[in-house]
Amino acid sequence: MKNDLVPELSRRNRAAWGSYKGIEDLVKKAKNTRVRAHLFNTTVLPALTYASETWALRKQDENAASVIERSIERVMLGVTRLTHVRAGIRSSTVRQQSKIGDAAAHAKLNKIRLAGHVMRLNDHRWTGAVSDWTPRNVKRTAGRSPTRCSDFFTQSFKERYDGLVSLERTERIGLPWHLKFGMNLKDFFSNCTFSALPSSHLACNSEIFSHWLDNRENILVLLTLFIIVHFVFSVVCMTLPVPSGCFMPIFVLGAAIGRLMGEMVALALPALFDGGTNIYPGVYAVVGAASFSASVTHTVSVSVMIFEITGQLHYILPVMDRHLWQSCFGADHESIMHRDHYKRPRL
Repeated sequence: MKNDLVPELSRRNRAAWGSYKGIEDLVKKAKNTRVRAHLFNTTVLPALTYASETWALRKQDENAASVIERSIERVMLGVTRLTHVRAGIRSSTVRQQSKIGDAAAHAKLNKIRLAGHVMRLNDHRWTGAVSDWTPRNVKRTAGRSPTRCSDFFTQSFKERYDGLVSLERTERIGLPWHLKFGMNLKDFFSNCTFSALPSSHLACNSEIFSHWLDNRENILVLLTLFIIVHFVFSVVCMTLPVPSGCFMPIFVLGAAIGRLMGEMVALALPALFDGGTNIYPGVYAVVGAASFSASVTHTVSVSVMIFEITGQLHYILPVMDRHLWQSCFGADHESIMHRDHYKRPRL
């Protein structure tokens, strides 16, 4: 889009001189510098920066506005430019004498004030302009009805979006969603079994027990609900065009899936406990986090991160095996971590 403020500044020049002619007699009669500056700031300056909220100011445009303002300033002080040049007086010194406002700074302030005014509106005008994403090459077909069922659900979702993403007190309904990513990973990678009896040597400590098993009977149902809700709410909350911001939710989701599989194996094969072979669902969580993240990122570096986080190399074979298999399965699909064609918001 062409950005040319020359015609607009020419109109502002004529308007500013016209405003000054209206107060010229008062300025000449006023002896107080502050009174003259007040007259200038309330009449000439608004005329010079009228509609500056819509200007895309460049440095040359700021200089042009300053030239207009300084010419009126010299007339107001009763001096000429030649006098200033011969006397070696700088424009900043003249501004200290006149005490008038700066046109460029006033124009920038008008833009900030307009943005603040729009943000304070309660009709979601600013939120809609920022969050409404329009596909690049998709248009509504001619003759399509104004509203459809999908439009109704989309509008309803937009109206309730703020409430969904700001839901915080979820622990009241029985699920430990209030835990942070790091706390969830610590519990999933812990060297214990959620479903083990408290008397067993594989039972979890009281802290993990209070997070996941306190007043709850079935850990499999709880983990399944956690996976579903974590997946859905991660999709809801990932609305910013920052692809790398989805790594930790994906990592935690993979660990939860692996932990669920480990708990299922521990419940399905209880005879292994008596035979001296222990089943550690935390190992399944490590493998699940690595494989699920590999299928999304298409990288092998996640395995290295797993080994650095856990500090164990005993399970390098299953981790790398699942990692390579998931990388092969996800190779046909584009990785969301490397997308560069996000739909830009219409501002």
